[in-house]
Amino acid sequence: MMLCLAGALSPFFAGAQGLVNCGTGTYKDSSEYDCNFTKAVEMINTLISYMIVVAMPISAIAFAYAGWLYLSAVDNPGQVTKAKHVFISVGIGFILILSGWLIFKLIATEFLDLKYKDSTYLN
Repeated sequence: MMLCLAGALSPFFAGAQGLVNCGTGTYKDSSEYDCNFTKAVEMINTLISYMIVVAMPISAIAFAYAGWLYLSAVDNPGQVTKAKHVFISVGIGFILILSGWLIFKLIATEFLDLKYKDSTYLN
């Protein structure tokens, strides 16, 4: 269990840049020092990407647990109901996370300038 949690949280500790990648430069004219709308969009994209990466193994574990509940319910209708509830809850949660990514991507590509559309943070 601890290994699964460590694997799910590893994206947070793997990047050396951190969440907010602005204000870190030594000179005020450097691009690392500027905190602007592009940096905010990059931060939101990073947050959503981390949520998806963390949600995938957690939802896989929850789906496996619900499958175990469903398969081990011999004559227990309450356990079948609980398994269906877990399936539906995890499915809705994962769909919400993916729809958040889709909405962000649509808004960002629609309202940003052309030079921001071609940058790497929306790919």
